Amino acid sequence: MQSLPHWPAIAALPKGVFFAAGAVFVLLLVVLWALNRRRYVILGESEAIRMAVIQLGRIADSLERLSLSISAEAKAPAEHKETAAAFHALHR
Repeated sequence: MQSLPHWPAIAALPKGVFFAAGAVFVLLLVVLWALNRRRYVILGESEAIRMAVIQLGRIADSLERLSLSISAEAKAPAEHKETAAAFHALHR
């Protein structure tokens, strides 16, 4: 059983054929790379973007103040109960 009897015929091809095959392969790689690469949109400085940044900053500040007030309220009843218990213990 002979394996790959056509290999000697491939080696007899002119160098130009190998060069052309390599060029086609490289061109195919470049085209595939160009089609698959990610494209990014860079937004320029505009009034709408500046206003959106300001509004998002205000929202973030409001959420931070709200979370701090909620955590302070959550701690206050526990401290109030301890203070009330201590007050009642002293005045019995």
